[in-house]
Amino acid sequence: QQELKDYEHEYDLIIRKDFDEITYQIDKFLQNQKKSYKKLRQFILNELHSQSSSSSSDEGEIESSSSESSIIPENIAYNHKKRLRSHH
Repeated sequence: QQELKDYEHEYDLIIRKDFDEITYQIDKFLQNQKKSYKKLRQFILNELHSQSSSSSSDEGEIESSSSESSIIPENIAYNHKKRLRSHH
């Protein structure tokens, strides 16, 4: 009976140790998350701030870049066809 008590006590200690370790790891993780979140928030605010100070020119750039990206695949396909023809 005493042996069982010893085992239970040992088991309790192990569980408590594991629990402490897990709690510590979670705390550490949450601290890192908080730091990352603060950095990200700061970065986003800076980006928004720098964009709003030159918002009128940015919108034009966004439109032109989106139309550019739709042209590029067609160019690639066209050049590819030209290359195939030149082999014959």
